[in-house]
Amino acid sequence: MKKIILLVLTISTLFSCSDEFEQDKDDINAINFEIDSKKFEAFDGNWILTNISLNSEIKLIPPSIVNIDFSIDEESSTINYNLNGTSTCNQYGGKFLSLESNKLSFEQLYSTEILCESDLNNFETQYFELLFKTEQYSIQEGMLTLFSMDNATIIFERPSD
Repeated sequence: MKKIILLVLTISTLFSCSDEFEQDKDDINAINFEIDSKKFEAFDGNWILTNISLNSEIKLIPPSIVNIDFSIDEESSTINYNLNGTSTCNQYGGKFLSLESNKLSFEQLYSTEILCESDLNNFETQYFELLFKTEQYSIQEGMLTLFSMDNATIIFERPSD
């Protein structure tokens, strides 16, 4: 009898966890729909990385061209706000999870895994780590600044025509 009760409790726990996961997934989808397309227009298009400031004393200049490109994908049943780019060695991409006032977050970030010279790989590793930790942004005078939770900044500008 104890085994039957234990089995019933285990099964009901599994089903409640499954429902909780589905709720979390629905919450994430709801966030995606809250992205204001008018606000996203300020991001839309290509940006070139100018520097990364780790703190007031350490500024990293990209050793090669690094870009990020923001776009809207309306071909699927839902609207996706995407980012794609080329770093020092690899291509990367992902999606906006949220965008509100001066806060933003990304999800599903990915990158190819091509190895190149160690200085390029080291720069790229820091860039990807900070991009993943981005919490806030500012767009002023043609400059996009992403602020990470480490208080570092990633600064981009629009390419010259």
